[in-house]
Amino acid sequence: MSQSKSVQPFDILNGLNRKILYSAEEVQQAKLKNYLLLTFIRGNNILLPIANYLNENRKIDIYSQYLFVYFSFVRFNISNVKWIKSDKTPKQEDIEMIMKYYYVKYTVAQTYLERINKKELNHIKEYYRTGGVNNKVQIKTKKEK
Repeated sequence: MSQSKSVQPFDILNGLNRKILYSAEEVQQAKLKNYLLLTFIRGNNILLPIANYLNENRKIDIYSQYLFVYFSFVRFNISNVKWIKSDKTPKQEDIEMIMKYYYVKYTVAQTYLERINKKELNHIKEYYRTGGVNNKVQIKTKKEK
């Protein structure tokens, strides 16, 4: 290993696109993790079965997994894998809005989402869509009802 700058996990992953083979020492130094490698390779349809195989066999050491993926890149002539952006479901977005609006934790926000009506939910969405104008819904306590 040369005296150059230290290798980071993303250098190793981007090196796969450029077909740069790193040594076991460099992969260990970069502290490449299994989930990062799998997240990266699932961005290509050809590599999905490989990602599934590696996910099922997590006990394989990280350098062996890296080599497996590297030679798959070479074998299938893959040159550009892009990161997949994780898409949020509408329900997750609603839960996050409720969390911010009522200042509650995720599990409490899930309960709120189940219990509030569509009119209240639409009001919260409108609140964030308009930039949070001071029109918050007041939470009525049991004593006020």
